[in-house]
Amino acid sequence: MLTRTKETVEEFDPKDYDIKHMRFLNEIYAGICEELTYAEIQERYPEEYEARRVNKLFYRYPGKFLFLAIHFLHMDL
Repeated sequence: MLTRTKETVEEFDPKDYDIKHMRFLNEIYAGICEELTYAEIQERYPEEYEARRVNKLFYRYPGKFLFLAIHFLHMDL
């Protein structure tokens, strides 16, 4: 679980960054891409990988939530 999140933070040095866990920033369910690394998504679903890369804010995993909608939902909490 949280495969892509863990992959992303591997590059961060806790001495350089104040790393915190914030529940509302947990990885969203990614449908067909769930449990895949970004490299695996790029290999298996190149169109989805490219669509997300080009416009991450408005990208929607197939049949799943739009990141921007989730962001606004959490702002209301």
